[in-house]
Amino acid sequence: MSGDADSNAARGNDSARILAVLDRFHPRARRRLVGIGVLSFLAGLSEAAILVLVTGVAVAVNEGRDDVGLAGVSLSTTLVLVLAGVLLLLGILLTYLLARAIAGVSASASLRARQELLRAFHAASYERKSRDRVASLQEALTTYVDRFTQAFAALATLLAAVLSLSSFAVAALVVNPLTAVALSVVGALLVLILRPATMRTRAAAQRLTHQRRDYAEGATESVLLSRELAVFGVAGEAGERLRRRDAEVADQFYTSRFLAAFTPRLYQGLALALVIVGLLVLTSIEVDDLAAIGAVVLLLVRSLSYGQQVLTGLQQQAEMRPYVDRLVELLDSYSDAPRHQGTTAVGEIRSIELRQVGFGYEGASGSALRDLSLVVGAGETIGVVGPSGAGKSTLVNVLLRLYEPTAGEVTVNGVPLREVDDEEWHRRTAIVPQEPRLVHGSIADNIRFLRDLDDDDVARAAREARVEEFVADLPLGLDSPVGELGGRLSGGQRQRICIARALAGRPDLLVLDEPTSALDGESEAAIGQTLAALKGRVTMVIVAHRLSTLTICDRLVILQEGTLASIGTAAELQSRSAYYREVSRLAGL
Repeated sequence: MSGDADSNAARGNDSARILAVLDRFHPRARRRLVGIGVLSFLAGLSEAAILVLVTGVAVAVNEGRDDVGLAGVSLSTTLVLVLAGVLLLLGILLTYLLARAIAGVSASASLRARQELLRAFHAASYERKSRDRVASLQEALTTYVDRFTQAFAALATLLAAVLSLSSFAVAALVVNPLTAVALSVVGALLVLILRPATMRTRAAAQRLTHQRRDYAEGATESVLLSRELAVFGVAGEAGERLRRRDAEVADQFYTSRFLAAFTPRLYQGLALALVIVGLLVLTSIEVDDLAAIGAVVLLLVRSLSYGQQVLTGLQQQAEMRPYVDRLVELLDSYSDAPRHQGTTAVGEIRSIELRQVGFGYEGASGSALRDLSLVVGAGETIGVVGPSGAGKSTLVNVLLRLYEPTAGEVTVNGVPLREVDDEEWHRRTAIVPQEPRLVHGSIADNIRFLRDLDDDDVARAAREARVEEFVADLPLGLDSPVGELGGRLSGGQRQRICIARALAGRPDLLVLDEPTSALDGESEAAIGQTLAALKGRVTMVIVAHRLSTLTICDRLVILQEGTLASIGTAAELQSRSAYYREVSRLAGL
């Protein structure tokens, strides 16, 4: 897998894990982090130096002196204050550069993560993508990537705070070695004491991630099934189930937020207690240098702020870690299932042959297709019928090379389908799905469907699919907007647009998967006329439950339990297929 390069240590430690993922999306990120660390250390040194200088001036003023002794050198208080002012300006500049560096690498990592996820998704096989739940990619591109960016920001904040603390330790070592020891002991003790709280935060965040996913799935189901829920009178029950999930999310969110809010406060209290203990120790020691004592106190107190930033960074990393892991898991699952792309040109499709083809879905106990052999000639119209679950849609996906057979072989003009050039194959094939889905834009946009087709091709396809019959009544014609998900059009109108979309590229093979299942009689008749006009010009495979849709077919294929039960003309099947006789009787034919 693509993520195997991540070490076990990286998987266990939040910072190491986030850094490993960052390397994947932003190869130069480590160098940027080095720059962030250098800027943080210098900014911390600048601040520590200012504290030492100001303390020295305050002590000098209190003692009525106009000079300050620094490192064995006596300087006037005015010069020391000017030096402090210069350091302040330097600190502001360093902080500005630091903020720009963190923002820049965060934005770049976020962009690259989304681009990598989109690239992997579109390069993955259809069989892999078809297993995703609704809106999973949208959730990954928004929530997961945003949380990953927040995790990196937390890592950068943690790094900056640690190096600022280090600069304070250096300053303290110069002022008084005892101070440096005290800072180190304080930091180590606090991290050790609060480590369990950080681990609990990560666990709570992981549970919250799973519960939010369940809640989002329930909400999506409520939208997609709103009509059915209303008709069956179970909208209240669905709402109650969603409310229970919502309550679980709220409880887990409370736990996560409580830990995130309380742990820093606990840290602050413990740190102040340790500072008080440290001061008690210092007061018990005879120290003649009052300025050193004052600098020690200021450095200790100011270090609490950076220590709190360290803890906050650790907490935020723990909270974001489950999202980062889920982002990588999803990306790896796409990368590990690439779409096969052949390179052989086959020209116009003259024949398609299935030789003992079988297909089984991942995790399924049986096979959707078994030992299926079939030859489809150029210009032939083949109908596919069979009960639900017979393997009709699977056959469509195998024919269009959306699924790779797990047994047997499909050939085109004698060439194995898996070796056929990918771009050429997509130019020569098209599909009309059972559920017509339109994109945001105009009718013409939906017929063109992101392809480089000229207006003449769009207009021709609109005529062939009889789209122009209803477009003529629209003020903007083919430029009329379809509305969200095609909401401004009827089901029959949307289906005709999908047929026009399929015909616009002049395909050799046209597959229609239940094209009239949800249409009224008038719309079905119009589409039937369109298909009749195409007969002989295009090789067609039509999957349908309604036998009325299949009257133009040259041959019919009967699928039952994934196998080819019978094949022949309608007249032949009347004598040899009990299933066909039964569905013919039910259809009144």
